[in-house]
Amino acid sequence: MQSFLLNLGFLLASSLLFLLTGHHVAAQSQSQASIRLPTSVDQAIKRSGISKDSISISVTEILVPTNPKSQSRTILAWRDEVSMNPAST
Repeated sequence: MQSFLLNLGFLLASSLLFLLTGHHVAAQSQSQASIRLPTSVDQAIKRSGISKDSISISVTEILVPTNPKSQSRTILAWRDEVSMNPAST
């Protein structure tokens, strides 16, 4: 269990680092089949031993509201349409 949590932590940390460095995948208008995970995220998933079929990834930037309604922008949407029983969101 500790190894799984360590791998999951590494996956999340590398995903965050990837996004913070400005390497975004604008996936909103692309079909799911054409979306490729960033290389660093793909490698972290492989190292973790977690099957890609058992996860989905959705990263959304919440923009500073200029009016009362919040606005957001999709950064990465990979298998986000697949129903999952989330362990964390």
